[in-house]
Amino acid sequence: MEDLKKIWEPIEAFTLSNRILMVELENPVNEIKIDSAWDKVLADGRIVFEFNKNESKGYKLIGTVKQCMETPELLHDILETIPKYQETYDIPKNDPEGWEKIPFVDPSGRSYKQMGRDFMYRKKIGEHYINYGIPHDVMEYFPLNSAVDSFVTVTRRAGLFIQGKDYLILKDLNYTPPVEE
Repeated sequence: MEDLKKIWEPIEAFTLSNRILMVELENPVNEIKIDSAWDKVLADGRIVFEFNKNESKGYKLIGTVKQCMETPELLHDILETIPKYQETYDIPKNDPEGWEKIPFVDPSGRSYKQMGRDFMYRKKIGEHYINYGIPHDVMEYFPLNSAVDSFVTVTRRAGLFIQGKDYLILKDLNYTPPVEE
C-alpha cells in the first residue's frame, strides 16, 4: 500500500479496534463498489482507488461519508458502542422484565450500603457511541448518542474535517489493534 499512498493518498483513521481508510472523492457518486478481480474501487465506473495486488480482499467498503450521514447504520460496522442502562432501586411495577440485580461492592470486595440499600437494579435500554476525541480512560463517562457524531470525532482525530467534501470509507479487515501495557 505504501506505493499507492503517493497516488491516491488515503487517510488513515483509527477507532479502538478498527483501521479505516478514507479517500477523497472529486465528484458526487451514485454507485460505488470494490472490484476484487482487478483490486480497484469503482465509483460510477471510474477508478477512485487502487489496491496493491490481492490486497482488496482484506477491505470492506462501508460507503461514502454522504451515504453514512444519510444512513448512520452503515457506521455500526466500524464504531464501538458502550451499553446504556436505566438504573433504579426498585423494579417498576409497569415494567418488571429484564432487570439485573447489582450488589454494591467496593474494589476490595466488601459490600456496602447506598441510600440504605444493599443493591440496585439496572436494565440495558440501548447503546451509546464512543467519543474518540477524548482520552481512552474517560471515554465511558462522555458518550455520544449519535453514530454520526462519533464518526466525526474519529475523522477529526485523524486531522480530517469532512464538512463540504465526500470521502470513500474502507474498513481494514486484517487490522489487529495494538496491545496496551
